[in-house]
Amino acid sequence: MEKYVFSRVFLVFFLLLVMFGLLGLGNNVKSPLNKNNFFGFATLWQAPEGTNLEETPVENQQQALQSEKPVLSALKVALCLKDAGAKIYGIYWSEHTAKQREILGEYFKYLTYVECQTGNEILPECEGVKVSEYPLWVINGKKLKGEQTLEQLATAAGC
Repeated sequence: MEKYVFSRVFLVFFLLLVMFGLLGLGNNVKSPLNKNNFFGFATLWQAPEGTNLEETPVENQQQALQSEKPVLSALKVALCLKDAGAKIYGIYWSEHTAKQREILGEYFKYLTYVECQTGNEILPECEGVKVSEYPLWVINGKKLKGEQTLEQLATAAGC
């Protein structure tokens, strides 16, 4: 019988600890150990300062959706670049060329890519364009050197 009493007391203590400590129900009581709550534990979730907890999540989502800029998708940018006749000149071992492939993902295949190096030779097409930095984008007759964001590429292509 005593064994069960001890385990019940321990269980109640543990539940109170969890309820006050982890859920932040003891936040109004300050402790010299930690200002977060009475037991000195940080809570799992705290609303950011200035958050109106009276608003419903749906209202917050609608406000966020209205205030954000439209998101450019890699597919839209790749198709726009293709329509603009864009070319990208790169070399297989360049980190920067690899990052351009990465931001466009599977849609990189829609672009005209010119590999500028085979072995130790620079291809004549790249010499003719005078590539000095990789990757080099040629979009609407304008050269963009180095890595570009989706936004920069879309602006250059007139998307």
